Amino acid sequence: MSITIFDDVIDVAVIGLTNSGKSTFIASMIDRNKFGDLIGKLHQNDGGLTKVTTFYELSDCKQTVVSEVVFDLGQITHGIINNDIEGMNQKLNSNDYKYFKIEPVIASEDGYFNKSLEENLNKIADKIKNDIKFAISIINHSKADKLVRYIKLRVPASEKVLDSMHKHGFKSVVLRDTRGFLDAKLDEIEKKTPSLAETGLDGIQACILMNGQDSPMPNLGRDIYGEFVKSIFEAVPTFIIERSGKLAGKLEDCEDNGINVSTEVYNGLVKNKKVSSLNFNEVHKFLYSLDIINEEGNASNQLIKAHKRELLLPEVSVLKEKEVDYDKAEYHIYEFCSMEVFDRLLSSLSDFRTLLNKIVLFFDDKIKLNDIHDKFFNSFYESLFSRIIMEYYDYHLNLDRIVRPVTKGFSKDNLLNNLVHGQLLGAKDGITSRSEDGSYTYGATGVFAVTAWKTINTLIVDLCESQDIINSIKKYAEMPDDIDILNTYTLEIQQCLKYVLQNSFTDVWANFGGYSIINRYLAVKAIENSNAKWKNEYSVKYGEDTLNNVYLTKVRDYMNKKISNYRFDNWDYVRFSQLYQIFYNTIDEFFGCVSNNHDYVDKNSPTEIYS
Repeated sequence: MSITIFDDVIDVAVIGLTNSGKSTFIASMIDRNKFGDLIGKLHQNDGGLTKVTTFYELSDCKQTVVSEVVFDLGQITHGIINNDIEGMNQKLNSNDYKYFKIEPVIASEDGYFNKSLEENLNKIADKIKNDIKFAISIINHSKADKLVRYIKLRVPASEKVLDSMHKHGFKSVVLRDTRGFLDAKLDEIEKKTPSLAETGLDGIQACILMNGQDSPMPNLGRDIYGEFVKSIFEAVPTFIIERSGKLAGKLEDCEDNGINVSTEVYNGLVKNKKVSSLNFNEVHKFLYSLDIINEEGNASNQLIKAHKRELLLPEVSVLKEKEVDYDKAEYHIYEFCSMEVFDRLLSSLSDFRTLLNKIVLFFDDKIKLNDIHDKFFNSFYESLFSRIIMEYYDYHLNLDRIVRPVTKGFSKDNLLNNLVHGQLLGAKDGITSRSEDGSYTYGATGVFAVTAWKTINTLIVDLCESQDIINSIKKYAEMPDDIDILNTYTLEIQQCLKYVLQNSFTDVWANFGGYSIINRYLAVKAIENSNAKWKNEYSVKYGEDTLNNVYLTKVRDYMNKKISNYRFDNWDYVRFSQLYQIFYNTIDEFFGCVSNNHDYVDKNSPTEIYS
């Protein structure tokens, strides 16, 4: 598996707080003459809460078509075993599902209802696809999120949108009107931290964060969504867009004075601090609390600086009316500004596409990839591995940690033992299952998956601080003595690696204790390959029970030198040697997501000793 660069089709998440105007912004991109009166229905998300994530694929088409319906089978069947026909039918007839009129399930020859449920849901999907009015009623229904993960509509884009798409080399642009990411009720937020897939943030190439005066941010959202938001800002172009009454007033004055509202006029007003002085204050407080910006409002790292943009849309009263009058002058002003935002978005994505393709070519060179791969792992070994050892050793100390989460029922001993001897995932590949006492059943796997994600992310964000990596990059830069060119090249490599981590290496279906995790299957693969090395390769030389007796002298000496104030025994040397190997395998898998030329990577084993 290697990185796939987007070409002429892109996915953009539109996220925001309640009443921030996500649906309104998306609707302004659609050709109303081809969509008809139904466009107004898209605004009828009572209370400002989008009911279900909806993908709007802007394209050159004549009419709106429902192209995809994806059901949330996990939620539909949650709490029901697959041979409990009566229980499943009772749930389908409950208040959460009664409106959708799903036919009762029956048992197949194997006694399970899965096939019957799939067939019945397909009938609902066909109805949604064949009746656009019904599809929109589902999108706006208060219980839709109980049934549907997302609905995808192919919609006719306006002529100006199509012109911008063609100019920047895009055939279609998917705008995801998200639900559950800064746009959910508090009681829902408290129950569960949503995954990337549940929020519609998996596999995106850009993000628009919308905010407005009617969009308060609950403090709870900061705790739950913090790492998600920061990772997105670091991974893809992100536009912060706020509505501005001052901007609306200035643009209306231009109209009244016979001044044509143009790109130049818009640019001048957006850059005018007198116009923007009342904007971005609340969102800056929020971003500061997430360490995305500092107290001065500047980006906290180079990745965020490269991706973050701030723009304004006019606050126009016509959008607050129950029936929007699209012929009013102030709506035309809003529509013009929306197009300015959209064009800048596509321009950024075109540049980002060029950058990623350039760096993928860099990593497809075997010599360059091998060099960066080795320096990347060495950076882990020199700067982070000792910290990880100490955090596993002092697992319950509440510090600024990489090893997360600190969860009840676990300690250094069972976390490391379970990686070697325990079951790594559930029967259905679950990673977040809990026992009756509330402790995680697969806590060892979950803690490692979080720790591995945080480790790789830290190495990427701090890449410019690794002199070994900088020296390697310098060898391949066209003008290595030009510090600006070298810094730009380094930043481009950072951007590519972060994009890979976010879109190819992060588990989109789950988080663990509220933290992002690496793909669970790649985590298990890294663990199992390490165990196989101990059981198979080392047993030839050292006999039975190598899993509990063989450690790496390199790791033993490292621990005694780097962490000399700890009292380690042979068991510690064995388990942390295995953890070292698991991290090596994981970083190896990560670079396997970066390049097609990954198989050549040197996998020589470190020196081992039997004790």
